[in-house]
Amino acid sequence: MKNLKTIIIIVLALAVAVAAYFIIDDIISKTRVENPKITEVITPANIKSDDIKRYTFCISGEQTTVELMEVKVKDEEGEEKTEMQYRLVNEPERELNQNISTALVQAASLISVDVIEESPKNLAKYGIDYNSYFEVTLKDGTNYKVYFGDVIDVTYNVYAMREGVDKVYTISDTSFGMLTIYREYLLSEVIFPGSANSLTSFSLYKKGELEFTLEPEEHIKWKLVEPLSAKTYSQTAQEMVDKTYEMVIGEYVNVLPTEADYRNYDLLKPAYSIKVTADNKTVTLHIGRQSIEDRSYYAKFDNSDEVFLVPTKYLGWIDTELLEILYPFPYEPLIKNIKSMQYVFGTGEVYNLEIREREYLMDEKLVENYEYTINGDIVELQYGADLYNYTFYTTVIVDYDLQWKGPSETQKPYFLIEIDYVSGNTEKLAYYIRDNKTMYYIRYNPQFDMMSQYTGTIVDSGPIEDSMHKFLALYTDYLYVLCKDGKEHDFGDWIIVKEATEEEQGLKEKVCKVCGYKIAAPISVIKHTDPGSYKGANTWIYVTLGVLAAAGVVVYLLVRRHKKKKAEEQ
Repeated sequence: MKNLKTIIIIVLALAVAVAAYFIIDDIISKTRVENPKITEVITPANIKSDDIKRYTFCISGEQTTVELMEVKVKDEEGEEKTEMQYRLVNEPERELNQNISTALVQAASLISVDVIEESPKNLAKYGIDYNSYFEVTLKDGTNYKVYFGDVIDVTYNVYAMREGVDKVYTISDTSFGMLTIYREYLLSEVIFPGSANSLTSFSLYKKGELEFTLEPEEHIKWKLVEPLSAKTYSQTAQEMVDKTYEMVIGEYVNVLPTEADYRNYDLLKPAYSIKVTADNKTVTLHIGRQSIEDRSYYAKFDNSDEVFLVPTKYLGWIDTELLEILYPFPYEPLIKNIKSMQYVFGTGEVYNLEIREREYLMDEKLVENYEYTINGDIVELQYGADLYNYTFYTTVIVDYDLQWKGPSETQKPYFLIEIDYVSGNTEKLAYYIRDNKTMYYIRYNPQFDMMSQYTGTIVDSGPIEDSMHKFLALYTDYLYVLCKDGKEHDFGDWIIVKEATEEEQGLKEKVCKVCGYKIAAPISVIKHTDPGSYKGANTWIYVTLGVLAAAGVVVYLLVRRHKKKKAEEQ
């Protein structure tokens, strides 16, 4: 009995100690004062790209300064005019990257991570270096200068201080790193003349042979003019041109290269060459192999000897998007632009496809989608989308045969697609047998009177044949029809056609009461894992309850025995 009392006392003491701890901690937490980080805009706020007149960036005494200057340029007609541009103060004749305005706005703005000390007495401990700074002069005469200090070991944040403001800040390592990137914009040398908007011709050569030439076109934005006249995939073409005009020289690696050097850089017979004409200037850039160090490309201009590096990010399209420039897309390939299509196979089958928007009830809400009808029968939506992909995304150009002038009057296409657009335009895509592996591909668009569009283009026959076979399988295997008068079927209850067993699936079907149309569905194989169908599923529950009941009886008997014994002793 004495031991029992001791245990009870210990438990109560522990409970009181735990409660006291939580009460004291709550009181402390309510009175605890933390020193929050103070974020401030170090530089003037809301600076715009046209506010900056002069910008200087200097690290360890290495200074770069750009200034807004009046320079002479030529317009699209070749007439000379003056305009304001940012130029390097020590090289005012050098054209800078067209994105420099955006870079300057970012580089002229700085936000602190924290205010470390106000009215500092010892700047030396922060490593404030008066030879590392950036300085900005705005058009309204405002001038400010921010100095940089040491890098903090743990956070990699950088100490900073604005001239005339008696505070030491920290800025993030990301902000400081971005400032050095913006400096690259200040130093970056423009490779091609003009801009993407003033470009008049863009050509790509592979091993000295012309791959294609693009020119801007009023109606379709970009068109192929060589080796054939045709529309191209304008989105990819635009992205390619934009990337080209973002291109800058990374660094010069050899200003007096020898023939052996050119051979080492793969510039003796360059893999690719880009030729651009804009603002009545033509520049050809030769591209060699990638460097081992950072995968940048070695490059040189056609009319100079110096070899320099061009970052990979500007040339990724050469390998990944080149084929899309030569991709035979229809003029208006979006589903919403298409009204109907007619498929004609060389074997004689003709399928008329109509596409229209309609509303569907989904989760008690009306949603819009497309309905595909082939020869009057509605194809399920998911297969309609597949049909669209089979039609437009299977043609792969492999070569050109410019000697081929088109099919004879009696020659029938292996596969023909005629497209009617919502706009009223029509377009025909035709494939003609060339050999066992390839086909000729032509396209005719009456709107632009392109009678010979893509004539002589050789495409891989495999995807076309595969597309045709998938189309036929799609039509025969997945077609379903509506009930009479275009109404939905009135199905009865499911009828078991075949019972499921433990080894095989069963089959059930239901029939439309109006037209007799049937739909079927499988019945899953029987598996005895359901608690409702497995007699032993609750065994452990019953065992547990039994043990608990037995324990209760034992406790009851022990207590009763103890009371009886105590009563006898009295």
